[in-house]
Amino acid sequence: MKRKGTKTVAVMILSGALLLPGAPYLAIAQESPSASMQAAGYYLPNSVRAVVKSVLNEKTAEGTRIGAVVKLYNEGTRVTRVPDLELKAKTTDGVSYTLSPSASNPRSIQPRTSVEVSYMMAVDREDEFSLEELSWVEVDEYVYPKKETYIQSVPVGGMEWRGEGTVWNKPSASVKWGDSFSLPDLTTALEYKADGLDEQITPQGNTTVVRLLVTNKSKEKRSIPDFRLNALSDKAYTGQRLEQGNVTLEPGEQRYVHFSFPIENRLDLHSLMVLTPETFTADDKTTVTYYVGRLAVTLPEDSNAQPFIRKPVAYDWNSRIPFDSLNRLIHPKLEVTLADLHLNESEGGGFKSGIAKFKLINRSDRPLPLPNFQTQWVSADGNKYAGTRQSTKVDSLMPNVGYVLYYSFVLPASEKGDRVGMELLDGVTAAPYKATIASLQTGIKPSVKGLDFYPFQVKLNDWTVTPEQAQPQATTFTYKVNLNLSVTRQDEVVVDQTFTRMKVELLDSQGNTLGAKLLPLTGEGRVESGVQTIDIRSIRSVRDFSLRVYETVETPFGEAERLLGTFTP
Repeated sequence: MKRKGTKTVAVMILSGALLLPGAPYLAIAQESPSASMQAAGYYLPNSVRAVVKSVLNEKTAEGTRIGAVVKLYNEGTRVTRVPDLELKAKTTDGVSYTLSPSASNPRSIQPRTSVEVSYMMAVDREDEFSLEELSWVEVDEYVYPKKETYIQSVPVGGMEWRGEGTVWNKPSASVKWGDSFSLPDLTTALEYKADGLDEQITPQGNTTVVRLLVTNKSKEKRSIPDFRLNALSDKAYTGQRLEQGNVTLEPGEQRYVHFSFPIENRLDLHSLMVLTPETFTADDKTTVTYYVGRLAVTLPEDSNAQPFIRKPVAYDWNSRIPFDSLNRLIHPKLEVTLADLHLNESEGGGFKSGIAKFKLINRSDRPLPLPNFQTQWVSADGNKYAGTRQSTKVDSLMPNVGYVLYYSFVLPASEKGDRVGMELLDGVTAAPYKATIASLQTGIKPSVKGLDFYPFQVKLNDWTVTPEQAQPQATTFTYKVNLNLSVTRQDEVVVDQTFTRMKVELLDSQGNTLGAKLLPLTGEGRVESGVQTIDIRSIRSVRDFSLRVYETVETPFGEAERLLGTFTP
């Protein structure tokens, strides 16, 4: 087959110094002497410059699918037609295939603008082969045999995408974890950075969630385009983007997008692959969408270093918790502090219960919704325990009114609480997965003098026990316990009626329990300053007593209590 040059080719050679950049990714990915020419493009008739955007050579159940997407630039001053040329793909073994144009390809190009044209064909071929070049061919159908004139040929060796099994050997098209990158084929206005990686356990198994930080570097509102993230180990895992619908960023705004992967062990991962979509529409209007790899993000070799995990910050009691500034759950005007953290013993033994109390104050001038954040207790050896949120009917916080909310944690009996990590999680934005929005390093709060039921401080000034005269044949005895109490608030905050309670336990001189009474700290029948009398019934009659006072809380495994004081006559 004879190839003929044209004046257009001569123009390309003479104008090489004036060619504009085309597809930066291809220039980076091609480690060959022809890289600069591919980035600059190749000229077709009518001042149309062509840049190969992607090449597909993918195995399918039916054989092999060959595809190409080309970006055409009209460098003229008038509207011009898309050149009426065939596109042929030549393999390294000399076989040539004529690709079909997409039915949705544009027919014309406005001046100083560009369009994308897509081509594809299915080949009933199961052996491995590689593509060598793409050629635009002018075909004269009105002569016999038909005449084919080669207008332009583009080398594409090393550019083809072979689907999920593609081996990525393009160091210049790779970035390290934490480095910024862009996707010029989609838009140069948005900058991306791999920012977080977390392994989570779900009913369906282990899942790894990757967080990307997206920054709008332009002066216009932008939408995050459609792209895909794959995680690579010894095989490829397709990521699912968790943010649904159109996600937009204002000029200068930053946001997170999350991808989940069904990976049993995240330590097996070595890189992430960023893929962008291409489409082809057949004559019957059936549209095929496929994804092509653009960039690799390499994970740190030392997985134990965990540079992608949010590091905890040392926490000062009652200081404002430093949340991730990009989190979308905690309002910037909502002040959240960790007010109390302690360990309780379970009623029947076998476990301990951790209690974390958070103080929330709405610093805005209007009501704010009560955020449904989640918590995790991180032990000194790195084990994590999910917190159970206090049941509450409160759904909004009034301006300048504080509210106390507690979380309980079921912990092993060996937990000491001397070094505790406290993670606050957003389980809403990337549901059903959780994202860490604050991570604190702290420990059990030091004890204070008196009976501390934060935000209440109770002082037992005096107490007496008066046995009631038992009725004849009575099987139980009643003891009236008179408590002289002083109750103050450490903070002017509101608590819910489901808050922790005070438990008063009456014991005999041997330390055996006669009975106990639960007293609410808020609502009807609450503990107040002054003398409060409670009745405790027992089957035994004794004369010498002692008292114990506990703070109690309900957990999913039953009641847990913390001893606050023991009192003897």
